[in-house]
Amino acid sequence: MKLTLPKLNRSPKKNRPAPIKADIVLLVHGSALLHVEQPNLVAQHDESLLAPSAAELAAAARRLLPNTDQQTRIALALPNSEFIATHLNLPAGIGEQNLRSAVSLQQPTLLPGLNGPLLLAVQPPTEPDAPTIVLWLPVARAEELFQAFAKENLFLTALLPRALLAVSNEQTDCQVWDEDEQGITYFEWSQHTIKRWLQFSKTDYEIPEFKTQLDEALRDGNEAQSTRVWKAGQGDWDTIPMPSANVYHYAFAPPSALMHMAQQKRLKQRRQMSIAAVVLVAGVLAGIAGAVFYQNQLEQQLSELKSNTRSVSDLQSSVVAMEDDVAPVVNFPKPSLPEILGKLNTSIPKDSWITAFRIDAGVIELEGYSPNPSKLLETLSSEPMFTGVTFNQQIRTESGRTENRFGIRLVLPAVDIATYWQTYFPVED
Repeated sequence: MKLTLPKLNRSPKKNRPAPIKADIVLLVHGSALLHVEQPNLVAQHDESLLAPSAAELAAAARRLLPNTDQQTRIALALPNSEFIATHLNLPAGIGEQNLRSAVSLQQPTLLPGLNGPLLLAVQPPTEPDAPTIVLWLPVARAEELFQAFAKENLFLTALLPRALLAVSNEQTDCQVWDEDEQGITYFEWSQHTIKRWLQFSKTDYEIPEFKTQLDEALRDGNEAQSTRVWKAGQGDWDTIPMPSANVYHYAFAPPSALMHMAQQKRLKQRRQMSIAAVVLVAGVLAGIAGAVFYQNQLEQQLSELKSNTRSVSDLQSSVVAMEDDVAPVVNFPKPSLPEILGKLNTSIPKDSWITAFRIDAGVIELEGYSPNPSKLLETLSSEPMFTGVTFNQQIRTESGRTENRFGIRLVLPAVDIATYWQTYFPVED
């Protein structure tokens, strides 16, 4: 039996962000659970003869993923028969959020036999007058699967029809035929949106009248070329990559999964706020510690400055005391004492020297030795600085010496000795 698939028009690619993303994708086909991207990982279900239960799927997933924890997000591709597809003709230009609201309002009319709450997945059509394809999944089934996986410590993030996994990242337009033991699903994928979705049982397809009508319906498509993907059995799913990100627009998130992700987000925000608070407190404490350390440094520097100031004050006091001690010499009336000593040093020849020097009230008395004291007296008398140069002692000869001992008296002219004496040597009453 050969089925002719319609050919679709290609149109420019339109990217849409995926609302849900999974780290691992598991696929259910018949009685087996397969790991997408790792076809050698296949876990058989338990002893179910019909559709596997949620607990059986979760147990098989745990056997397939023995080291996976709740931090890993898992998407489960269920048989297409678990989903319901409806076709709507809605006005063009309806936004995605408004579209979901409009479709939800029509649920009682579209699915009158289903009274329980349903999850829906829908995307706006990409072509004018094109039908809007809506996929539905009972909330009870989604929650049942989530809780079963949670008991196995696995995080079930998303549920989606198995046929959508046949769409690869590179495919913009394609036609997919997926069949298993129970039924057949055919859909057209165009510009990252489901354009047509047909689902029927194998027993119906074996009826000649039904097959003829189906073939005619499939030929109603456009004649342009498009990629055709056939999945006729479990072996055709052994080598499939991770699904296209755009496929997740038709994925269903169990309400508990959304609550879990919201809690994780709040916990992450709290951790971030806690870390920020710790960093802030640490920064404040570091600032306080730095301020205390800086204050201690300033106090230490101030103490050192005070100590240095005391040292400088002590030195200044010592200098003042020294200045007071030498002031009578430094401030001796003109001619100054250094000038007098300098003049005596230049006037007394090298073969003569002074052994005693006394100055009092402008009168200088010298004692010393010279080979010729009379000549020394003449030399000093010729100096303008000195007047009244006379011997005040008799010249004496000492045994063992060739020089004679002398005593000379000199008078300093114009010396204000009274003021000098009153300043440095006041007479106490």
